[in-house]
Amino acid sequence: MRSFGSAEKNNNLSTSNSDPMKRFISKTIVTILVPTLPFLVMELLIEKQKEGFFEEKALEKRYAQDANDYAWIETLDNGPINILAGSSSVRYGLSCKELNNINPDNSSYVNLAMDARGPIQTYFILKNLGLDSVRTIYFGLDPWIYTKRYYRHRNQYLYLDFTTWECFLYSREHDKSAFVKRYKSFFRYLFLPQPAQKNRNITTPDDYGSSALQRTAKNFDDLSDWFQIEKYGWSGLQFEYLRKIEKLCEENKINFHLFIPPKRSDYCEYYLEKYKAIHEGYTSKIAQTGIDSSIFGRFDIFNDHVDSTLFAEAFHLNKKGQIEFSRLFYELSLKQSKRFTTDYLWFAE
Repeated sequence: MRSFGSAEKNNNLSTSNSDPMKRFISKTIVTILVPTLPFLVMELLIEKQKEGFFEEKALEKRYAQDANDYAWIETLDNGPINILAGSSSVRYGLSCKELNNINPDNSSYVNLAMDARGPIQTYFILKNLGLDSVRTIYFGLDPWIYTKRYYRHRNQYLYLDFTTWECFLYSREHDKSAFVKRYKSFFRYLFLPQPAQKNRNITTPDDYGSSALQRTAKNFDDLSDWFQIEKYGWSGLQFEYLRKIEKLCEENKINFHLFIPPKRSDYCEYYLEKYKAIHEGYTSKIAQTGIDSSIFGRFDIFNDHVDSTLFAEAFHLNKKGQIEFSRLFYELSLKQSKRFTTDYLWFAE
């Protein structure tokens, strides 16, 4: 009896000791699940809907209004139009006034390029513009524009293209509000399918959309990884829409050419040393889309000049460089260009 009573006492003691432990574990599970459950539900819903986010009709609703910023192009009445497109290196690298002065025929150059602008936005601007007067589109290539890392410079709708893990990393490194923007975009997709109407801008800007950098030149000292392919990957959408621009030109009988805006010699050396494999991956991605348009230019096309006098910094020409490159661009555009292949030389041999 004594041993039985002792066992019963020990059992009761063990049970009473385990109750606080069970309560602690239960409370911990609830504490973790309550805040994370909405997050998990949102991520599962996004993953389930992902294909629909990036159908052309869905993307067009996000970008079609941007064409209204360029309604002024439709008001030009001085002959065929040549469009310059791409990102900041095209916006600051070419002067439409200079090109129009050089050009002996009655066609005009206009610039649709903008800082960090990629093929997706460019495609929908072109698609929603009147293209009847457009004769040629020249598209400048900058490889980093085709990375997911660059999504912070774009419509936040593209945050839906991140995986959950990529978005988590991005929120820690580049944009603390990444998940907020991602979820806002998701709810807008569900409940606000049509963004607000933009007013049509019919005022022709100075230099027809080109802009010149007047700032004092500075040394190249940005050693950060502009690509971060291992973390975030390439944006397959940007490559897809570059090909769509080419197809749009084919359908509308518009000439389409790729070109390479120049970079300063210090950056060219850095790029060649650090990004050789990434560059090969970039050109392979373009080739995989089926693009075979003509291409001209080189990153180091000014390396035989005193190129420090032509650049505002390593990636953008200054006003003097803009004039020089505009003249060179015009000469190159008249020559028989090579077709795009992965073997095309972006640097002098």
